[in-house]
Amino acid sequence: MSAVAGAGTRSGRASRTGRRRRHSETLAGYSFLAPNLIILGLFLFIPVGWAAGISLQSTNGFGSGDFIGFENFARLARDPIFWQSAFNTALFTALIVPLSMGLGLGLAVLMNSVLPARGLFRTIIVLPMVISGVATALVGVLIFDQNNGVLNKLLKASGLGAIPWQSGGAAAFASVVLVTLWWRVGFNMIIYLAGLQGVEPELYESAR
Repeated sequence: MSAVAGAGTRSGRASRTGRRRRHSETLAGYSFLAPNLIILGLFLFIPVGWAAGISLQSTNGFGSGDFIGFENFARLARDPIFWQSAFNTALFTALIVPLSMGLGLGLAVLMNSVLPARGLFRTIIVLPMVISGVATALVGVLIFDQNNGVLNKLLKASGLGAIPWQSGGAAAFASVVLVTLWWRVGFNMIIYLAGLQGVEPELYESAR
C-alpha cells in the first residue's frame, strides 16, 4: 500500500510540475507576443474599428456624427463614380501585378547573364525603389507633365502631337501604370535575381 501511495504521490508531483512548466512556457510565449500585439492593436485594430464606426455615421468632419446605419454604403452602391473607381482599381491591379512580375523576371535573367555594365544597369533599375517616394513621384511628373514634360517635348520635337497625360482619362491611367511599373520592377528584379544566383551551377549542367 505504501508503495502504491508513493507512486501516486510522485505521479501527482510530476503532473503538477508538468502543468507549471507548460504554464511558464505559455506565459513566456505571450510575453514575446505582447509587444507586437500592442503595436498591432494601437496602429491597426483600433484604427480599423474606429473607421468602421465612423462609416456608420453622418458627419461633416467636425464634432460627433449621427448614427445612420448602412446608409453610407447604400449611397456608395448607387454612386457611378465609385463603380468607375473600383473598375479602374481592378484594371490597375490586373495590369501591374503580372507586368511587374514578368518584367522583373526578365530583367533578373538579363542581369544574371554575361551583360556589360551590369552594375550600372542594376543601379538604374533599383534607383526608384531606394530613393524617396516623393522624389520618384516628382520624376514622374517631370516626364509626364502635359505642358512642360520631357515626353511631350520629345513628341513635339518629332512632329507628333502632345498627349494629355493629366486631363485625358486613358492617358492619365497609362501614366500612373508606367510610373508604378518603373517604381516596382526593381524590387521584383532583386527577389528573382537573388533566387537565380542561389541556383547551383551543377543544376544548369545537369539540365544541359
